[in-house]
Amino acid sequence: MTRPAPSHLALVLLGMALFGGAMATASEAAAGRLAEGGAALDGDDECDAGVEGAEACGVHLAQLRARARHTPVENVAGMDLGGFRSSKPSRSFQWGAPRRSIGEAIDASHWQASHFSQGAGDGHIDKAKLRTWVQDELFGGKGPFGESGHAVPVPWPETQGDQLGEGQWVAYTRRQVCYITAKALEGAESGDYWNGLTRFMAGCPRRSHFGHAMVALLAACAMDPGLADGGQGPLIVVARAAAPPTIAEARAA
Repeated sequence: MTRPAPSHLALVLLGMALFGGAMATASEAAAGRLAEGGAALDGDDECDAGVEGAEACGVHLAQLRARARHTPVENVAGMDLGGFRSSKPSRSFQWGAPRRSIGEAIDASHWQASHFSQGAGDGHIDKAKLRTWVQDELFGGKGPFGESGHAVPVPWPETQGDQLGEGQWVAYTRRQVCYITAKALEGAESGDYWNGLTRFMAGCPRRSHFGHAMVALLAACAMDPGLADGGQGPLIVVARAAAPPTIAEARAA
């Protein structure tokens, strides 16, 4: 049986989650006070750390608090991460509390229903069915990332400001892509890894065609027979090209 095809737009957004991530930068004193259970930092303290603007300061403070709560796990070679693979080492980051429910996120996207000629059941899925699938099947249980559970593995360390350097690659299973997508729609942050997908979906995009595409991707995931009974589905690879040759090298080739 042919699996429903995922939205190409949503897969592009997944790439943003990898390439657009960044560690929350902060003064060591500020991070230390939070880690030791000190009082919350006010906006001036945050802006003194080099972050300008009230909104940026608020986001920055949330990242510091997440950093104090969740210590990223260094994944060892050979660790079962539920199908996740990468050409470089990885770290796993715990998800923080969502800013909205998955039902609210689905409603905001203006998606109503989808019908697949091939898929689970009668091929029809609406808001209620999708919400139940995400809550019970996707978020329920032990998590899609193997020994990492619900914590998302990310290629690590950064290479020139990106998670993937030239010629590097990473692969997530389709279930894992769906999980990351749903978490981003809920507005959940991934510890002190400031992932680009959650940041991008924090404002207007989740109520536009971007949000609609991501919810449509979740609908396709829910109807995919390859994801039934905890199945991981196919691997989806994100790769970055190697550095292009110089003009002189190209002419000499």
